[in-house]
Amino acid sequence: RSSVDRVVRIPASTEDSQIMATVESWPNHFEDLGLRVSTGPVVSFRATEFLLDEANGNTTAPLISIYSVRPFKTVWPNPNKKHPAALQVCPDSMRLLLPARNYVLLRRFSAKEEPRRLTASCFLKADQERPYVAFENHLNYVYHVERELTVNETYGLAALFNSALLDRYFRTISGNTQVNATELRTMNFPDMKTLASIGKDIQSILQGAS
Repeated sequence: RSSVDRVVRIPASTEDSQIMATVESWPNHFEDLGLRVSTGPVVSFRATEFLLDEANGNTTAPLISIYSVRPFKTVWPNPNKKHPAALQVCPDSMRLLLPARNYVLLRRFSAKEEPRRLTASCFLKADQERPYVAFENHLNYVYHVERELTVNETYGLAALFNSALLDRYFRTISGNTQVNATELRTMNFPDMKTLASIGKDIQSILQGAS
């Protein structure tokens, strides 16, 4: 693995060392699983000509911001009314759009006083009425490079990111409040079958709690 993707881990306690040992015993990295993580392509001040206050038909796409990402749930329209809710779909804006598929979304930034660094939501194709979606650059999105993530895999990945275990681990490899794609790529993960099993279980739990 190239030196660019290497991260120094500094455990602050015996408990941190145990957490590191647990996570790093998992057999796979992102690339091993066919997963990729990218930063949302929409930088608002550079895309003002395409920003809209509301979506209207297939000529617009939902614009998902950091405010939309809640644990397991992507809230749209944007709960922060000061932000645009949609992006115009046209030839010039296609570079900013993604096909509506199953994704895991992660906030790229968190406030120092927040109890968590990692917050992940599920963006599900089945919930979408439009063929495209736009993600702001304050988000990272996780996808499979060769196929679409299944719903169970999507929930499984979100469950792992939202777990206290992985959040604590992430703090041992990153001392700042930004969640970098490079750091996510270096983390270890269970195999896709295990992630899908976790996702199936977490959906049952979430449905029971609703």
